[in-house]
Amino acid sequence: MKKIFILLLTTFMLISCSSGYLGKYSVDYIKLSDGTEAAVNGSMRVYENRIEFDDMDTKIDNVATIIEKREESSGCYFTIVDKQGNKRILYISDYHDEVKLMDMNYKTIGTFRAKKNVW
Repeated sequence: MKKIFILLLTTFMLISCSSGYLGKYSVDYIKLSDGTEAAVNGSMRVYENRIEFDDMDTKIDNVATIIEKREESSGCYFTIVDKQGNKRILYISDYHDEVKLMDMNYKTIGTFRAKKNVW
């Protein structure tokens, strides 16, 4: 479960590619590359250079930092660092509610379902 939580935390970098849009998102599902699947109950608030994550079940709060953002025609790639110092790449598609968390060699670690909430 700790592995899922750490991976979930680093995926909460869901910001719009257009000018660092601030928003709130919910994540309700995760599937890891080893086939592990889990329902989750998380939310996040996205700011210009960081994200704050709240796990509704465990009441754990955490923060990850955006260190680079790159736009592509189909979505955005973010290089992020979490509080443990793990550096990852996050791909957010413009067309789906799925987000991919990858290692620095673009190998998929996990896929997440995230939906934007209106403030």
